[in-house]
Amino acid sequence: MMQNRIALFPLQIVLFPGGVLPLRIFETRYLDMVRRCAANDQAFGVCLLLPQDEQNTSQALATVGTSAKIVDFTTNEDGLLGITVLGQQRFLIQQTTVQHDGLIVGEVEWLDCQTEQPVPPECSALVDILREINKQLKTQTTRALRPETYYDDAQCVGFRLAELLPISINDRQLLLEMNDPKDRLRRLLQSMSNDQ
Repeated sequence: MMQNRIALFPLQIVLFPGGVLPLRIFETRYLDMVRRCAANDQAFGVCLLLPQDEQNTSQALATVGTSAKIVDFTTNEDGLLGITVLGQQRFLIQQTTVQHDGLIVGEVEWLDCQTEQPVPPECSALVDILREINKQLKTQTTRALRPETYYDDAQCVGFRLAELLPISINDRQLLLEMNDPKDRLRRLLQSMSNDQ
């Protein structure tokens, strides 16, 4: 059973379930977080850091994020710790607290993993696009860590395209928040049609 209280790592990145993300860790609070997560085989949460506006100068987090499991460690050329994480399960933040060291901890509700659903016929072109993108990916080390792509699963195709296509960070977050895998694919298809 997954814990409902997890450390949060706000980033200007959207992590999707099944996605692979390399990170450089240098702040003490996050170095401590990584140590604890590695020692206890726990995940932490990655959530989008929303831009500040004139009325709200405090950091705001998107309410839906993805748990991240550490799958690799490295020391970068600059001497900083590098980790690679694998996106696992989406969550909804219920409330947050800030610890004395500045680390944000969230009480979260885990969002259901959808059962496998076929790609709707009207979205079949998206499968071809994803196959082509995967052929062109050159980062073999990253690909080796990524779970297999299931081209007949609407959720898998939607998540992979949402992370790989050149779309805005806000669109990525919107796609992460969508609960219906087929709606996610239709939204991607509509977005690509609008760009042409």
